[in-house]
Amino acid sequence: MPKRTLTPILDPSGIVYEAVESNVLSDVTATIYEVGKSDPWNAAAYPDYVELVFSQYMSTAETLVVPAGYTCEWVNKKKVNAQSSTEYSKVLHLKKSAAVGDTVTVTLSGAKNYVGTALAAYSSGALTVAVEPVELRLNYETQIAVLVGEEKDPRVTVQVLDRNGRPIPGRTVKAAIEDAAYATVTTVQGTTGEDGVAVFSVKGLLPGWTKATSAVEGSSLTKTLPVRVTIASNQAAKPVASISGNVYTESTNRITVPRGSALTLTCATKGAVICYTTNDTCPCQALDRQLYTGPITVNEDVYFRIAAYKEGMEYSERLNLKVSVSDASSGGGGDYTPGYSATVEQPENGSVSISPKSASKGDIVTVTVTPDKGYTQETLTVTDSSGNELKLTEKNGKYTFTMPASKVTVKATFMEDNSMLNFFVDVPADAYYYDAVLWAAKNGISSGTTDTTFSPNASCTRAQIVTFLYRSVK
Repeated sequence: MPKRTLTPILDPSGIVYEAVESNVLSDVTATIYEVGKSDPWNAAAYPDYVELVFSQYMSTAETLVVPAGYTCEWVNKKKVNAQSSTEYSKVLHLKKSAAVGDTVTVTLSGAKNYVGTALAAYSSGALTVAVEPVELRLNYETQIAVLVGEEKDPRVTVQVLDRNGRPIPGRTVKAAIEDAAYATVTTVQGTTGEDGVAVFSVKGLLPGWTKATSAVEGSSLTKTLPVRVTIASNQAAKPVASISGNVYTESTNRITVPRGSALTLTCATKGAVICYTTNDTCPCQALDRQLYTGPITVNEDVYFRIAAYKEGMEYSERLNLKVSVSDASSGGGGDYTPGYSATVEQPENGSVSISPKSASKGDIVTVTVTPDKGYTQETLTVTDSSGNELKLTEKNGKYTFTMPASKVTVKATFMEDNSMLNFFVDVPADAYYYDAVLWAAKNGISSGTTDTTFSPNASCTRAQIVTFLYRSVK
């Protein structure tokens, strides 16, 4: 039997499922368009054109009848395949200039959908010409990262801008998650304010990937970003601030420094970008935030809100620094008192940070230990200048010690995290699915194929999938 060459084509009707008794589908939504009963159109008027957005793909080959003085153009066209000249589109522009605030009415006839069914003649009714939204700007650039069971759901801000980059207030923005099994989205503020911003929150449900789409209601403007849901901490390290010889790592700091002092910001996460605001807004959401590019000269009282961000990771915990300036060269209080230094010998497979890096005798110093993925803390020691080991107190994953009357040295070591060996021996720590398998094992979702193996490369049966889903929602 000769081989047939199959050429895939665009199927505007969506996914076609085989209708057999063994493949029964539930919770499936189908949209049926009945000619003459409903009009699958949406219209909006802008200074250069009226935009018609269809809810189904339309043929672009038909001759359309439009009002006198208008020309028409299909936009965002898609070919059936590379070999075909047939194109479909959902967006039609009827072009004619008008001023913002004018009222226009358009009609259309001769339109046919992708299967050749003629749609009823259309009249838009009175449309008020509005400023055209041309860009959606999010506080996440290429990927939204969330954590399963996060105490506070990450906020996603969506700013609507016109062609000159100015914010558009009063527009309704909607957000949707492609696969609600992994994450959900909730509207916090659906209508843009004077800053053109709408706000949503995203909640992680299961580890994996999905997509989030933001759309301006009444227009074809949308933006889709991948959503990564993880169970292990995937957060950039909190920035560290250095100014006037002191280091600050706590969440909130109030300091006084000489006028003209230079503020330096660093982050332990390689490749992370540090951003900050000085207008009492959160840098995680404010689209007018500033990017840190080098030392900042402080000449007046200012309140810095600082965070770090890296693509594919969550925003860091915020560092707040309320700075008051003084014209005196000294006398600013404890900020100018010489102290003993604390030096960290940075280990392999993790990092260690201390706050402050210089302290007086009797001060409390905090040590934060952060293992790399696949590793766990093995040892942590703090010694004084004579080599004597200091007492460490652990609380909520951080350690503290009392500064002696000498400099100190902090050392830590890390070892491979063998937590998975409590469950399965065939899931290496560097596997991309390591976190998901560990979560499933710890939460009773999967018990593996044997007492000691998970068989990550084995096929998954339908019964197993149903069992996993059932256990995950119990």
